[in-house]
Amino acid sequence: AQHVAVRFEHEGARIRIVIEDDGVGFAPEASRSEDHVGLSIMRERAAGIGAEVEITSTRGKGTQVRIAVPSRPASVALAA
Repeated sequence: AQHVAVRFEHEGARIRIVIEDDGVGFAPEASRSEDHVGLSIMRERAAGIGAEVEITSTRGKGTQVRIAVPSRPASVALAA
């Protein structure tokens, strides 16, 4: 990617973080395989605080990741 933009938006009781790039993109449906664990981990961690992740990507046109976080995220227990 040559450019990356990060925006924060407030939507009612949620804060939305939007990250966009103009990179090569990828097929999001392929990212659900066991070969692409990074996006699965991102979704899992978001779910742990009550957030939602949406990923849109098109080959040759870049990627957009939108994370909707509750204004008061759920508690996260950290392993000691």
